Amino acid sequence: MIKWSLKFLYFINLSFAFNLIFTDACIAETLQTQVPDRSDWQNFVLTEEALYTPERIWANSSLGVSYRVLGQKRFSAVAQVGYRINRSGPYLHLEHSRIHNFATMQNLLTISNIGIGYENLWLLGILRTSFSLGASILNTKTDVDTAGTWGYFLDIRPVDIRFSMKHNFVVFFAPLGFNVSIPVPNGIPLFLIHHQITTGIEKTF
Repeated sequence: MIKWSLKFLYFINLSFAFNLIFTDACIAETLQTQVPDRSDWQNFVLTEEALYTPERIWANSSLGVSYRVLGQKRFSAVAQVGYRINRSGPYLHLEHSRIHNFATMQNLLTISNIGIGYENLWLLGILRTSFSLGASILNTKTDVDTAGTWGYFLDIRPVDIRFSMKHNFVVFFAPLGFNVSIPVPNGIPLFLIHHQITTGIEKTF
C-alpha cells in the first residue's frame, strides 16, 4: 500500500512539473509576440509622437493668470518657438502681461517680456520643465516711471503636464508657474512677482 502511495505521489509531482514547464513556455511565447523590442519601447508606450520627438521645431501659445483671488491679477499671453533635440533644447520667449485691479476695475500697467529659455522633457515627454530669462519692458506710464523703461524677468515652470492630440498637437497645463518681472530696476524698483496657472497648445513641425 505504501509502495503504491509513493508511486501515486511521484506521478502527481511529475504531472505538476510538466504543467509548470508548459505554462512557462506559453507565457514566454505570449510575451515575445506582444512586447516590442526594447529599442521600440518608447513607441509602444506612446502612440502619438508629438509628446517626444527628436530634432523637431515646435511652437506654442498659452494664457496664464495669477493665483491671487482678490485685488490685483496678472494676465499673460505667451508665445514660444524652439528647437528640440531629443528631450531638450533652447527657445524664444515672447510675453505680454497686464496687471488688472479688480477692486477699482482699472488696468494698472502692461509689460512685455522678451527672452530666451531652455526646456527639458521627461517621463517620455508627458512632463516638461522650463525656464526663461531676458528683458522686461514697461509699456504704460506710471506716477513715477515712464513708458519704455526696461529691466529683467525670470519665468520658471517646474512641471508642465502634456497631453498628446492628433496631428502633432499637444495640450499642456502648468499649475506651478513662477514669474518675476522687474521692468524698472533703478530708482524706485518695480517688482512684479506672481505665481501663475498656465494652459496652452503646442505644435511640432
